Amino acid sequence: MRSRLIAVAAGLALTLTACGQRTAGGSRPAKDDFRQRAAQVVATWEAAGRPKAWTSGFVPLEELTLLPRDPGFTDTTRLAYRIGAYRLSGRLPENAPRRGTVRWPDGRTLSLPLTSAREAYAALDRGPMSRTVPNKASPGTTPPDAATGASAVPCPECDLTVTGARLGPVSLHTSRGVAQVPAWWFTVPKLKSPVVRVAVRPETVGALPTPSTAPGGDPVYGLDAVPGDPLRLRVTVLTPDGKCGARSVRSRVYESPHAIVVGSAVTGRTGDCPGFGTARTLDVTLTGPVGGRVVLDTTGRPIRLGEHRPIPA
Repeated sequence: MRSRLIAVAAGLALTLTACGQRTAGGSRPAKDDFRQRAAQVVATWEAAGRPKAWTSGFVPLEELTLLPRDPGFTDTTRLAYRIGAYRLSGRLPENAPRRGTVRWPDGRTLSLPLTSAREAYAALDRGPMSRTVPNKASPGTTPPDAATGASAVPCPECDLTVTGARLGPVSLHTSRGVAQVPAWWFTVPKLKSPVVRVAVRPETVGALPTPSTAPGGDPVYGLDAVPGDPLRLRVTVLTPDGKCGARSVRSRVYESPHAIVVGSAVTGRTGDCPGFGTARTLDVTLTGPVGGRVVLDTTGRPIRLGEHRPIPA
């Protein structure tokens, strides 16, 4: 088996350059800072207005590669999925429709050009550079930027082998609500669920707008839906560690009819911040399903479901 390279997934203690938001003089933020900032972020989003594609085009609010059911991850297969470590063993369909139809529950439809199975597979497999990580990296932590040029560690077992594919619809959150979207379903024997790649051609996918928000806020590094529970989201955030020690960390959420802001709140912080933090995964409970609402963090950045950003080292 050819060598693969170990990368990292969110969850272990990591070094940061700052230790959360602080007020002037280094005092602890006011208890309602999250709500005040979230309200500002939502107001900016609402005031910006949506581009035409938001209501008449195809703007996904999820990543285009997704797992529609619980895949039964091990540490190794979760790592391979996050870094895009795939191997093709078998034949992919050669013939596929040139166009497909996106369908919304209210009956609206949109005809869009589709990718081939081979093009969709190429979008899954990120190639050998995605496995180039620092020697000290270990399974279960978040992948750094492969462009760092750090030395790498072989990981032969990190492959997800694809043995076939079929074209079929998948449910996807979009700016117009949950739609049935044409997608390639890839058979991966190591997982309980197929890996699915939306088959709509990339040039027809609308981008999420990013309104200009005043500097500040805390980023969210990962966002996932919770299988089987439409009222829960799972977020990855950084929280104080070391001498910044906190007695408790809890998730925070602010909802409006068109947007959801997620983040965390820390209580019991003591001492000066030495510049360390811990990546934590927290569940957020919503008052209603995500539907066609955009999810933002308190920096004002929109986040797609299934998105995971590298955590700064």
